[in-house]
Amino acid sequence: MKKNKPYSKFAQYYDKVMFSFESRFKAIISEVCEKHKIDTDTVLELGCGTGSNLKYFEQTGKSEVFGLDTSEEMIVIAKNKLHNAELSIQDMSKFKIDKKFNLIFCVFDSINHLMDYNSWLNVFRCVDIHLKKGGYFIFDINTQVEINKKKRLISTRKFDESNFFIMENYNIGKDKAEWHLRFLINEDTNKYILHEEIIREKTFPVRKIENDLNSRFRNVDIYNYTDKLNPFDKNCPTAIFVCKKG
Repeated sequence: MKKNKPYSKFAQYYDKVMFSFESRFKAIISEVCEKHKIDTDTVLELGCGTGSNLKYFEQTGKSEVFGLDTSEEMIVIAKNKLHNAELSIQDMSKFKIDKKFNLIFCVFDSINHLMDYNSWLNVFRCVDIHLKKGGYFIFDINTQVEINKKKRLISTRKFDESNFFIMENYNIGKDKAEWHLRFLINEDTNKYILHEEIIREKTFPVRKIENDLNSRFRNVDIYNYTDKLNPFDKNCPTAIFVCKKG
């Protein structure tokens, strides 16, 4: 059994595990951009992972594409996947890029990986600095409803012909949860190797986040997403924030 730092091993299997989320991302981002008339000629993704979301914008041929992530392994894969993107290894709570953007986004609860609220506030500050006037910041979170679930959930998936992915998630305290990822990799016909990673998340009250965003952005709209954008309510397990800079 071998343990690795977060996303070091996950990186090489990430696209196979997350494949079903690509269509969800396209549906959400296209609906948000259409609803709010968002200009996507300059785009930055925080926590870009392997670059699948940025590829959506790159393929339009109309966007300058930038991305950052703390995982070197993820960035290596993204560089091989994307042709014209500028990618860097940076922390989303203190990033610096010599450019301003019309759209900055951070999806699949990436901001929840930041375990203290000051880091969230630093993300908002950095985004504010890097957004053009009239630009948008879109991000989603797992809310207190999701993070504070008491039931331990386990899912198992065969992500190719011989390899398995097991995910177990559970609450570890107020507004904190842990995802235990296991990869059973078939090294040969008679031997499986187990790799494990632990990913932790923290969340905060939606209205608290909204209040702090309102101090920086002209408009802040909050949604939930099922098969389309819906107004957020307190029972939603996820929230999508759409923030416009004045």
